[in-house]
Amino acid sequence: MRSGKGWQSTRFIRVGMVFWLLLATLSLPGAELTIPDKALEKAIRRALEKPEGPLTEVLLEGVRKLEAVGLGIRNLRGLEFARNLNEANLARNRISSVEPLSRLSNLFYLNLIIPCSLLQGSKKTPSRTTPGPEG
Repeated sequence: MRSGKGWQSTRFIRVGMVFWLLLATLSLPGAELTIPDKALEKAIRRALEKPEGPLTEVLLEGVRKLEAVGLGIRNLRGLEFARNLNEANLARNRISSVEPLSRLSNLFYLNLIIPCSLLQGSKKTPSRTTPGPEG
């Protein structure tokens, strides 16, 4: 059995090194990301021309334009890493929150148009005519 301060300090150093290595791996920009919404992941992969393999923060920074019309996207989580995204066409999806887009300072075009049939509680069909100035 080992004894003495030397063995204990070596063990402490090893445990500390493993901890810091694990911590560094989890916070690396190249670490693999999980996109919870598979339809969004498919659109991101199409934009990156990367059908397979891990998606990372570094890769998502390469997304400049995202075409994802009518794919059934509900969750935008993961898109916050597309920091260089300029254009996003997300029309006709069932997106529950746009919060992941809130810090995308390069985003200058965003289409979130949804059909009235997707609005919860909507039973009316919108009018196709707009009343004139006389009412």
